[in-house]
Amino acid sequence: MKKFVLHKTLSFVLSVCLMAVLCITPAFTASADAVPIFTSHGMVLDSAIGVIFYVDLSSLSEEQIASCYMTFSVTKGSSDPVSRNEAQGFKRKPDDEDDHIYGFTCFLNTVQLAEDITPTLHYGESSTLVGESYSAKDYIDYALSHSVEVFGEKNAEGVALVKAVADYGHYAQLYLGPKNSWTSGTHYTAIDSYNIAGGYSSYYTAYENRLYEDVKQLKVLGLTQNPSSNLNDIVSGNYKFNLNFDSEVSIKMLLGRTSYINIGTNFTGDYYNDAKYSNYIIYTLAKIPILKLGEVYTVSGNIDGTTDFSVDVSALSYAYTILNKYKNNDSKQTINNVVCAMYDYYSAARAYCGYTSTSLDSEWNG
Repeated sequence: MKKFVLHKTLSFVLSVCLMAVLCITPAFTASADAVPIFTSHGMVLDSAIGVIFYVDLSSLSEEQIASCYMTFSVTKGSSDPVSRNEAQGFKRKPDDEDDHIYGFTCFLNTVQLAEDITPTLHYGESSTLVGESYSAKDYIDYALSHSVEVFGEKNAEGVALVKAVADYGHYAQLYLGPKNSWTSGTHYTAIDSYNIAGGYSSYYTAYENRLYEDVKQLKVLGLTQNPSSNLNDIVSGNYKFNLNFDSEVSIKMLLGRTSYINIGTNFTGDYYNDAKYSNYIIYTLAKIPILKLGEVYTVSGNIDGTTDFSVDVSALSYAYTILNKYKNNDSKQTINNVVCAMYDYYSAARAYCGYTSTSLDSEWNG
């Protein structure tokens, strides 16, 4: 059970630079005596995928609103994939009469898109209200069957985006399930592909070429044979670079362990040194927003306080590297498919938010 606390200061928007908040589904019917009242749903696409539960809190005092919070029940058991443990709630419509409607977001593991989420609102001294179960898949299905109503003038972009989200969840399940000993029906509920059924194998070369065009100017680790400076010499070639596809997209660098390494980055999100293991130090750039997978992050530092190094990394360069290396390897189809699906999701999110090229510094038409 995760506790998600309401934050009144954050406002509802359709899209912002680092996050896409998809349009709200129409209000559903609640019992007449439900106080407060669950009203509708939304979806947020950040570094993780989240389902928003909107609640009418007009029956509560300001003091009660400030202290209320929501918990979510998502997983089937203790060994199941874990949802991202992060609180987020915000006021839905600050500029009109519905400013008493608040949203609470449940962020999911990528394999949980078809999982039922049961919300419980906690308010007053000891009162609770359990809402109807709902899933990301429920939102996707509703949005596809009512696309004009849900997305309005962004209908085409919205449809492409929710299909890409579903496909990303589908191929993440096929990749992460065997990797973590999770099985469909036991640890998670399967979600079908909505766009590219049966895998991307016929399109690997096309996706490799598209990714190459996106990242060829970046000169980042994963595209070039060597890092941007002398890290290879410093750690005797012992560096690796990979992505985490679980609850959020994160870049992990495994650096050959030396007696001392001091490291920093220009990444503005969360980053941390992970536990040491074997002969590597793990360095993670965590919670990269979906719209910023094409951004280049510079990881720099020094060894033993004397020798400086600098390496540029990008999530898209990793995706390119995978397809470049494994596109003809049948045993690697699950990871090939998930990076293709991730790229489709990234591209669709950018189109929905009005970006016209890879860089966030480019023209925005949203």
